[in-house]
Amino acid sequence: MYNYDSVAAGITTFIGIYLIVMLFACGVSLVLYILQGVGLYEMGKRLNLNNPWLSFVPFANVYALGRIAQRYIKRDGTQSAKFSVILLALYIAEIVLLIAFFIFFFVAIFAVIANAELAVETESEMVMSMFASFIPVIIFYFLLMAVAITYSVTYYVALWRIFAIYNNSNATLYLVLSIFFSFLAPIFLFVLRKNNPAFDYATRMGFPVIMPEAQPVEQPTNQE
Repeated sequence: MYNYDSVAAGITTFIGIYLIVMLFACGVSLVLYILQGVGLYEMGKRLNLNNPWLSFVPFANVYALGRIAQRYIKRDGTQSAKFSVILLALYIAEIVLLIAFFIFFFVAIFAVIANAELAVETESEMVMSMFASFIPVIIFYFLLMAVAITYSVTYYVALWRIFAIYNNSNATLYLVLSIFFSFLAPIFLFVLRKNNPAFDYATRMGFPVIMPEAQPVEQPTNQE
């Protein structure tokens, strides 16, 4: 015989623990979001970028991150790609594809449920109908995965270039830790915000700057 009071107490305890965990996760996420926003804001402000407050705006914060990353100057003297535009476009595309995926997924599920009563009489037609319903789901799934992977690779390349600008010697270490422990990336951006940026290769590597030799100024002669 069930003890309903014990079951109710167990459910209440489970719900309480779940709410505490969710509140803790939301709190940590908010703190990390603020840390990243402050880091990008301070970096953008010191670089005299327009509207550095975009670092705190959802969607726009990836644009702000990209603007800093594209200030990186490669070894051959060329500047980085337009990470700001690329990251924002990929991020928006990922959100749109994710919404489309769930829409087609639920449409397919409802189509299967609606036709379930015909499964016994027309089994082969039912199987074909189910397969046809899930074709858009499969297509959008692979498109979503492709865009998500492209965005992740682009994001980590941009992140590494920011790390290299502000601490070239530890940039790879910061990136590896950020990939395996994603919560560390906002912390690194916050910590590095006060460092002096080094955009070109020679400055990042600590090479001495060779100034061109001053040419002697030829003194004018008196014309008689």
